[in-house]
Amino acid sequence: MNDRKVVSPPPQPPASNPGESLDKVRDILFGAQAREVDQRFALLEAQLLQKTDEARQEAQRRFEALEAQLRQDVKQLTDNLKAEQAQRTETIKSLAAEVKTLAQNLDQKINQLDSRSTKGQGELQNQLLTQTKALSTQLEQRAEALQTSLQREAKNLDEGKANRVDLANLFTEMAKRLTGEKGK
Repeated sequence: MNDRKVVSPPPQPPASNPGESLDKVRDILFGAQAREVDQRFALLEAQLLQKTDEARQEAQRRFEALEAQLRQDVKQLTDNLKAEQAQRTETIKSLAAEVKTLAQNLDQKINQLDSRSTKGQGELQNQLLTQTKALSTQLEQRAEALQTSLQREAKNLDEGKANRVDLANLFTEMAKRLTGEKGK
């Protein structure tokens, strides 16, 4: 049959309080099951605490990994921005130097053109002055030649003209001849 020995709890002094005796009865009837349930609850609580701790640690690890990744990404973006900014700065400096060189070249060319223009104007003025002098000399020579020619022609006219007395004698003689011819 059953070799089990029923062990009864040691006798307790009579309870002075009826609620205490009810607790004792419950403990006798359900004590083993209650302890087993308490142990299971304790085990479940320990497992829950362990799982919660593991979840917390996993979350912490993931947050740290995410934070490290974000820091790395931010650092990489910062480095890229700094590199791009440095490159743009260099490009701007290069363009500024090129613009400065172009401006200097333009100034030189403007100065050369101005110099050429001034030189050309000077040469033109010299040519005009030379031509003006040559034309003036030619005009003076022609004026002198015309003056000489006019004086010669005037002299020829003076020499070739008949004076009044000679003309009067000529006309008188002609009148005599004309009258004499008529009278003959």
